[in-house]
Amino acid sequence: MLVYLLLTMLIAPFILSGCASHALGSRQHAPHSSALPPPDDAPLVKLIQEKMKLYPKQSGFYPLIDGETALRTRTSLADMARSSLDIQYYIWRNDRTGRLILSRLLDAAERGVRVRILIDDIHKGEDRSLLKALDRHPLVEIRLFNPASTGSQGLGAITRGLEMVLDYDRMTHRMHNKLFLVDGSLVVVGGRNIGNEYFDLNGQKNFRDLDVLAAGPAARRFGKVFDQYWNAEASVPVNDPGENLKDHDSPDWMALRKQFDAAPENQMDLPVLEAEKSYPWLVSRLNRMIWAPFRILATSPDIVYDDEAETLGDQLLKLPEPTQELLVETAYFIPSRAFVRKIREWRKKGVKTRVLTNSMRSNDVLAAHAGYAKYRDQVLEAGAELYEWRSDNQPARSKGKKGVLASRANLHTKAYVIDREFSFVGSYNLDPRSADLNTECGILIKSREFADQLVTMIEQGMQPNNSWQVSLECKPNCEDPSEKIRWQGLRRNAEVIFEEEPDSSLWQRLKVRVIGWLPIDEAL
Repeated sequence: MLVYLLLTMLIAPFILSGCASHALGSRQHAPHSSALPPPDDAPLVKLIQEKMKLYPKQSGFYPLIDGETALRTRTSLADMARSSLDIQYYIWRNDRTGRLILSRLLDAAERGVRVRILIDDIHKGEDRSLLKALDRHPLVEIRLFNPASTGSQGLGAITRGLEMVLDYDRMTHRMHNKLFLVDGSLVVVGGRNIGNEYFDLNGQKNFRDLDVLAAGPAARRFGKVFDQYWNAEASVPVNDPGENLKDHDSPDWMALRKQFDAAPENQMDLPVLEAEKSYPWLVSRLNRMIWAPFRILATSPDIVYDDEAETLGDQLLKLPEPTQELLVETAYFIPSRAFVRKIREWRKKGVKTRVLTNSMRSNDVLAAHAGYAKYRDQVLEAGAELYEWRSDNQPARSKGKKGVLASRANLHTKAYVIDREFSFVGSYNLDPRSADLNTECGILIKSREFADQLVTMIEQGMQPNNSWQVSLECKPNCEDPSEKIRWQGLRRNAEVIFEEEPDSSLWQRLKVRVIGWLPIDEAL
């Protein structure tokens, strides 16, 4: 093992000096490409164009609250694509859901649809072979964003780890965006990655999450955002374009086709529609869309190499401030001192701030909870109402809950409502990583009707049987109310109050406290 480590340390500088070009395609050879115009003969495009005549300069919006609808929307959109599919994700699991969607994308390519897929590399150490095989289809092109120079198999696992440390300033920037863009006319944007747990299909644990399906000008503008990322310096082809591997008879992707066809996820046990039913199902959603003004927000992909590049956080600072109420649901909540000051200022003006985030029990990243816990008393003292999502009594799936609870266990939503008029849905958490390190994207919608739907979802999540309300207790004559935090809620229809993090172990609390001592807030 010692020899293995020494060998790795000797060759690591040579690997790192070549960046991603050793194991992946060279960025210098990557061809520039742009979003295709909407195909006028596509049935869905025709329907959207008719709607746009009634709502000029507006887009249509439909919230995707439950996992089943969110998955069905993606597969149906892939089935109905006629010219292009442009797809961008932070995580793409090689599980039933991930392979199902890849299978539908391959079907689309076989019909003549151009497919471009951009995935962040942080979780792709072991799955590159599948992506490389799919990339060899003539109409499929796959790129990895800000990749390490190797995968995580064999010696690559160590060199990849070394690269993460030695090239930390570059590797800490990750692409957290989530986009599913079809024919330049329809787009899904929000918090969900691709994986079973994002669509209520994990038997052990799922995510409460949110996307929005948008039609019209919003989709075209997200197409421009996608092009910026696709052609960015940090986006590297998964195969070297110079190797001329685009062969319609390539055994790699043909074998993948057979594998997808034989896989159990193509059977009827997944909540997806046959291709011939996709059109009427999508039409029913389009007819229920809310048409409204909007604004696209996205971090510049140049942030990987330029710390002065504009972030989505910079753009949020330009949005209208609340005059009555700010309602927040965010997976990770590590507020800046400036945000705590804003809460205090808003309270003096009569503005109510309410925040729903993860509890220690439901948080999938203990380090993020440690960062949040340090500021919890300051947020409460500033005047905000604070709620922590609980996972002890949530259903394994959202079916039958009318979508408002989504899924049990971890909360993954990123949604903000200002004065019940402006709604933001996207990938942006209220934490330093989203503000300064990750690339993010989302959409701001100006519509009271749409905001009402988000308010219903968030307020349902804040109910005492779904979340703990966190408060400061100050006994008579006490001087420091921040010393006593209480968690209050309902369990078996009876009120319960905790003086420690609910449903947590002593070991978990110790780990969170130790992590909280570390000076790592900026990386959380």
